[in-house]
Amino acid sequence: ILSEYMTEKFKDNPNITVHNFGLSDEDGVFYFGDEQIKWFESTGNDGTGDNNVNLGLGASHFVHHDNTDYPGATKFYNGTYFLENFNTIPPQDLKFIKVDTENRDIQIVSSMKDYFIKHNISPIILFENNYRYFLSIEDAQSLIDDLCNQVGYNPVNLLGPLENVFLLPIKE
Repeated sequence: ILSEYMTEKFKDNPNITVHNFGLSDEDGVFYFGDEQIKWFESTGNDGTGDNNVNLGLGASHFVHHDNTDYPGATKFYNGTYFLENFNTIPPQDLKFIKVDTENRDIQIVSSMKDYFIKHNISPIILFENNYRYFLSIEDAQSLIDDLCNQVGYNPVNLLGPLENVFLLPIKE
């Protein structure tokens, strides 16, 4: 539905191309699971529900699905595949990436590593430090440490109070 809306909204703008896919750290078919939001709005803790409550996307999640015909099913690609096949910015001109993907930021940033290494680039990256939903601190820190070491970013400590994290290239 969102892709159809965006395609219609920007149909007269030649500078915008809408692609109907999602970005993740793994390839596959997913659907946007909003059962918790629907339950709270229709039933809620006291059984009455409240359509005026806005839970935002915090109670949502992505669910693997094998059937691309399933309502809301969307094809997802990893970061390197996206950069190699959909990105129109030449690698040497890619200077800044902002990742905000509802709790999979660290995994997606990490999935771009092969592209950065292949093209010998290290753009500034800004992402939300939201590992807590899907990763242990050890696993999250390991992914970021590996990216920093292999691509050439200054190390960052995910245990800090930072909600947003900048990966900055090491100056030569």
